[in-house]
Amino acid sequence: MIRFLGLIRRRPGLTFDAFTDHWRTTHRNLVLEFSTPGPISGYVQNRRVPDALPGLVSDYDGSPELWIRDWEGLGELGTSERFQYIANDDSELFIDMPPISFLAKTVFESGYSRSDVVGKIKLMLFWRRPKKEDSSGKSLEKGWQTKTTPLLLPQAKPLRLERDAAIAPPGGNVEECEFLGVESSWWTDEASLTAAWNSRALDIGPAPSALIVVREEVACPPPGFNMLVR
Repeated sequence: MIRFLGLIRRRPGLTFDAFTDHWRTTHRNLVLEFSTPGPISGYVQNRRVPDALPGLVSDYDGSPELWIRDWEGLGELGTSERFQYIANDDSELFIDMPPISFLAKTVFESGYSRSDVVGKIKLMLFWRRPKKEDSSGKSLEKGWQTKTTPLLLPQAKPLRLERDAAIAPPGGNVEECEFLGVESSWWTDEASLTAAWNSRALDIGPAPSALIVVREEVACPPPGFNMLVR
């Protein structure tokens, strides 16, 4: 199973409501044309929650997640004219192109299962890959797979914690991927996230390149999600 993660902002001049409406209706339905038994095995839309953290302004409006059957399935999407229309032509109607995107795999997870935390407040922190000469980046990369608490919130206990590391396609070099990955944490409500955020650590090394507070909407349950589509 291959995971695809993205980070998107709305097209200039488009309201947040118009962006959200197109994404969760027209675009969602187009993507689902390729769901099982097609190459796409799961599809989750993470949509920004405005003003979830006081004083925090995110540069992004959402993060799509796709689970793809296998590398052959990824190739099918890459050569499908219909899917390229969805990924490019339809996306241009509501997304400021090009989006950030990368392939990833889960390297750490703890707490509740993902199906148990759908609809909870979710904090997503995206890190770019540290430069080799950046000594502070070494601690970040080491903690990516081993640290059992959120990287910025070492005293906090979210409902669920997950880190996904960028991967390269067969024959590729992961060092060429701009992003190291994304850390996601799920919280009971906005108040519990705000309390944890206000006590965050500021000395962990390179700061996240992007962050966004979202709620998930499951368009197509990935393998292991024991739930109905919402």
